[in-house]
Amino acid sequence: MRRIMKTTTCPSRRVDFCKCIALAVSVWAFNAQMESATIWNGPLITYTQPGTDATQAANQDRLTPDVWLTRNNTRGLFNAALESSYVHFISPTNTEWAYGELTNYASLTYTNWEAWNGGNPPAMVGQDAVVHLISDDIYLSVNFTEWAQMGGPFAYVRSTPNTTPPPPAPPIVKGAVPIGGNSFQITFTNLPYYTFSVRGTTNLSFALTNWTVLGQATDSPAGSGSYKFLDAGGVTNQPFRFYRVTWP
Repeated sequence: MRRIMKTTTCPSRRVDFCKCIALAVSVWAFNAQMESATIWNGPLITYTQPGTDATQAANQDRLTPDVWLTRNNTRGLFNAALESSYVHFISPTNTEWAYGELTNYASLTYTNWEAWNGGNPPAMVGQDAVVHLISDDIYLSVNFTEWAQMGGPFAYVRSTPNTTPPPPAPPIVKGAVPIGGNSFQITFTNLPYYTFSVRGTTNLSFALTNWTVLGQATDSPAGSGSYKFLDAGGVTNQPFRFYRVTWP
């Protein structure tokens, strides 16, 4: 969490004729864990190989441009993007496998596909597992539901890319100033096309759930990454006013 504070006071040489108001701006960014790996924790889909001609795109589960999982009418799974057939203890190349839950991907022990299933592919059916696409550094869940021992198609349920946008970086405050005598304006920058909520309170000890949602800030013009929020009347009759910018 990163907090950026700015306090503005009313400049005056005659305090008795000027009601000085301290205005604090607290822009809080988000407890987002920075990860180099990409986690596919989107909706689950079922893939069933419709045929056993592994040279045909229709019989390949094309996960990424360099990982196309498929199988001929015999032997094991291989990566048709980089291989023409199955190779013991190597195929599918550019992948590694582990039993376990996707939420625990970082602590699992990975190996090649054949070592993972112990040379007995039917044993993997019905078990939760994680696949690591090595060159892309992508992790996804997989659970085989069908494997024909004597050759033929296979099927599994796997996760897909998450369509939720990643959390934005901490906002960078560019200005926090009174406007027109009784309003207060906050300006900050971030990546474009996000929508931030602006909350306010007069008591900094309040839990965030007790802060009042004053409105939203979107970048203007769209795509610029420049955000502005005007709290009309924010200065009026308030000796202190605290703000938080939150997402989502």
